[in-house]
Amino acid sequence: MNGKFSASVCFIAWTLVGIAPPAAAEEPRSWNCEKQAVFDPSVQNHIREISAKPSMRNIIIEHMKRWDAAEMRSQCEAFADGQPNEISCLNGRRNWDEIEASIPSGLTQVSALNQREHLLKIQAEGNGLAEAIEFCRSSGATPVGDFSLQILKD
Repeated sequence: MNGKFSASVCFIAWTLVGIAPPAAAEEPRSWNCEKQAVFDPSVQNHIREISAKPSMRNIIIEHMKRWDAAEMRSQCEAFADGQPNEISCLNGRRNWDEIEASIPSGLTQVSALNQREHLLKIQAEGNGLAEAIEFCRSSGATPVGDFSLQILKD
């Protein structure tokens, strides 16, 4: 059997089984989006659905960043383990039910001062994004210099 023919047979077999060829599984991908999350209309809509209070906006974004970090790390762990993964823009893919559930119940009903105290507390704890991004880079899932840390400042 010649090399070209056997490579074609392998590719067809991988396609039929529903898995990518090994070389494709090792290619680093990107979390970059066309728009930063805070400027994406779907993100803005979900934030307003959770709470229309301006004082809650940054709290919701901080909880979104925590969800993003957990999702990114999970997908990069799957990449590192050779498992199916989806490393791409998270806009339109976030689980807003989980994000909303991570926000303490009743927080929308307290004063803006109490909301600020919560925001400062969770910001001091960190959202895990920088660590998730570094893990993705070190695992080879995303190339060095690929992802802007601008999202950490939004």
